[in-house]
This record gives sequence, structure tokens and C-alpha cells, in this order.
Amino acid sequence: MVNLEFKFISKENYNCIENVLATLMLTWEREYALMFARNWGFTILPEEHKTNLLGYRIGGGIYHTWDCLKEYAGVETKEITGDSKVQKQILQTALAEGKPVIIEMDGYYAPWKDVFKKYHLQHYCLVVSQTNEGYGCLDPYVNSNINVFPYEYFEVAGTQCILLEAKDDRQDIDLNKILKEAADIILMQEGTISGINGIRAFADTFERDVDFKAEMAGYEDMIWIAPLIYQITDIGSRRLNFSETLTALHNRYGFKELETMSARTAKNGWEWRRIRRTIVAAMDKPERDQRSRIADMIRKVADAEENVAKDIVSFLEKVN
Repeated sequence: MVNLEFKFISKENYNCIENVLATLMLTWEREYALMFARNWGFTILPEEHKTNLLGYRIGGGIYHTWDCLKEYAGVETKEITGDSKVQKQILQTALAEGKPVIIEMDGYYAPWKDVFKKYHLQHYCLVVSQTNEGYGCLDPYVNSNINVFPYEYFEVAGTQCILLEAKDDRQDIDLNKILKEAADIILMQEGTISGINGIRAFADTFERDVDFKAEMAGYEDMIWIAPLIYQITDIGSRRLNFSETLTALHNRYGFKELETMSARTAKNGWEWRRIRRTIVAAMDKPERDQRSRIADMIRKVADAEENVAKDIVSFLEKVN
């Protein structure tokens, strides 16, 4: 049993692992907003990648949260390899030592989830105890209860353990480094697959090729986890989360420009959410061709994001 009095945090713009990490950081009294410092990105994969469905070809780019957590909060994570027997041994040893353990699992086997026995979906939660029925899991994304993950599902859910260790070797906060890295990621020049160029390529591809019926196939009764909608949710969340990084930097350094850029970045995040809602509505009424309208919305948010990134570059030139 883990003897910690958890301070829960649950935000709609955090995914399951981010709500777990933020709850842990709050409980351990460590700042967590900088774990989003390098997550402002975008990628579109070429047509020949597995499938032509856009939902499997777009995303927010490389997920740097784990690295940033180590650098700026001093929390190291270690993913355990091995079969389910090894995973159980590691988990039970950690719990006996009073240490919480993050598990990655298939949400299809999480009884407290709305996708239980409906959809296979990668999910993370925090194991804090054992009962006769199963492992006791905290899942701030869903609720503040101790949810039971039955032992019988452990193996079929493909459960993998991630160990955490809070250390004191945190890096100094380097404003210039953080802002330059963020701007470099979103302004990356890699043909049309990354950053702003990738967003514009997505708009063109969406307008020309999107097939709403194919994108929603199999997810009609839970459209929000259809790959296209799910990925756009993540892309919008990354902007909202990076705006928290900018706010944390403003609180630390006091530059008014950082506060302004944070607000503009959050606005872009909510614009991606508006694009998401518009796509869902278009899927519901495919007879109304909304592709050009939605593509223009995507182009406008690309312009707005590029302006923020260029203003960050200009700000760095000024402060240096």
C-alpha cells in the first residue's frame, strides 16, 4: 500500500498519463508545467504510411514529456521490459516498498473506463494498492476513486510497468533554451511533414482527400475516439499545455510578452478544439460538404501558430 495523501488534479486538456503525472507532481510538491516545454509540434505522415486514413497519419509530433519531466522536475521514469510475470513481480515489489507505479494498459480491460469491453485504447493509470480482487488504481482522468483492475486482466491487457524516482538533480531553468527549442520544433523545415508546413499540408490533404465515412467507421457510437478526432484532440491539448509552460515562465521571469504569448497559444489550442467539433458535426451530416470550410480553419490556425513562433524568435533576439 502506498502511503501518500494524493492531491488530485484533472484537466480536460490533459491526457490520461498527464493527469497521472500532474497529480504525482502536485503530491510531491514539484512544478510540472515545464514537462510540456517541447510538446508544441505537428506531424503528417506520407500517404503510403500503413493507411490513407488521416486519423493514422497526423499527430502532435514526438512526445517529449518524459524527458522534460526528468530535466525540469527531477523525476526519472523507467519502463520495465519483460513478460507479465516480470511485470507483476516488479509491481508487487514496488508496492511493498510503498512506491506507486504507473502502468500502461489496454483500456478495453479497465472496468471503470467508458471504453471497457468496447474499444481497445492505450491507457495509463497509477497503481497504489492491492486487494483480493485486483490492483487499486488511481485514474485522475476519470475520477478520484481507487479503481480495481482485476488480476485476471493483467496479462491480456498487455500491462507494462513504469517506475518513478524523484531526485534532486533538476536542471536550471534556461528561458532562452526552452523558448528556442519550442520555436525550432514548430518551425521545423522538413518538407511538408512537420511543424507549420505539416499543418498546411494537412489542410490541403483534408480538403482534397478526407473520407468522413471511412474515418468514423467502427467508432459511430463513440466518435470522440475515432483516430482523426482523437489526434486532433491531442494536437489541441498540446497547445493548451504549452501555454501553461509559457505561463510558468512568465511567473518566474515576469516578461509581459510571455503572458501574451501564453494567451495566444491557448487560443490556438481552443481553435483546434473548434476544428474538432466542426469535423464531428460534418461526420454527422456528410451530405453537407464542409471540407473546404474546415481546411480554411486549419490554415488560419497554422498562420496564427506561425505568428506566435516568430514572435518568440523576435522576443529571444530582444532579450539577448
